[in-house]
Amino acid sequence: LPISFLRQGVPAGTLIENNVVAPFNAPNGVNDKLLMADPDEMLDFAEEIKDSHFGYLIDTGHLKVSAQTLGFDLHHAMEKLLPVTKAFHLSDNDGSRDNNQPFGHDAWFLPYLSRIKTKAIVIEAYNISEAQLRLCYEAVQAALDS
Repeated sequence: LPISFLRQGVPAGTLIENNVVAPFNAPNGVNDKLLMADPDEMLDFAEEIKDSHFGYLIDTGHLKVSAQTLGFDLHHAMEKLLPVTKAFHLSDNDGSRDNNQPFGHDAWFLPYLSRIKTKAIVIEAYNISEAQLRLCYEAVQAALDS
C-alpha cells in the first residue's frame, strides 16, 4: 500500500496517532469501532506500509487507556511499538479515561523517550498550572538526558 500521496510536500513523513479505546466505546472490552488502538494491528499496518517516512505518534494517554480497556500489557505494547514510533504526545491518566493529566519524574513512559531516533515530543496535558507544566518539561528533559 503506497502512501507517497499522503506525504507529498511533507519531507518529514506521515504519522498516525494511536486511537483510544475506553470503556464507553468498548463496553465488553472488545474494540470493533476504532482503528490503530491495538499494538498488533498497528505493527501489521506499519509492515504493510513499508515506508521509511511512515511512523506512529504514540499518545501515551491513549495507549494507557486502551491497554486497560482491551487487556494488553502497556509496557509490552510500548516495547513492540518503539521501532515504528517517531513522536510522542505525553500525558497521564488513571487508565479509565483519557483526561490528559500532567506527569512527573516517575511517569511510566519516560524511560522510552530516549529510545527513539526522532525526538518529536508534545506535552499534551490540559488545565494545568505553570508549575505543573514546568515539572512535565523537566521530567522529559531528565529522561532525554539519561
